[in-house]
Amino acid sequence: MSINSLRAFIAVAQTGSFVKAASLMDLPPSSVSRHISALEKSLGQKLLYRHTRAVRLTEVGVNYFEEIREAARAARIETFI
Repeated sequence: MSINSLRAFIAVAQTGSFVKAASLMDLPPSSVSRHISALEKSLGQKLLYRHTRAVRLTEVGVNYFEEIREAARAARIETFI
């Protein structure tokens, strides 16, 4: 798990879009997708429901996002919104 994977997850959770998150992070959407997949693999949990027109957090994703967001604020890690 890397800090960039956490930042990618936060960006996707906040924007609801891989494309918007990629734009905010100045990365290609495929890189954001790889970061999220790596994070999910390391946790052994699905964090996002991926649909053709939308991305939603799973229940686990909602809980993880709340924990990560607070930790990111405490550590002064850049969030996007």
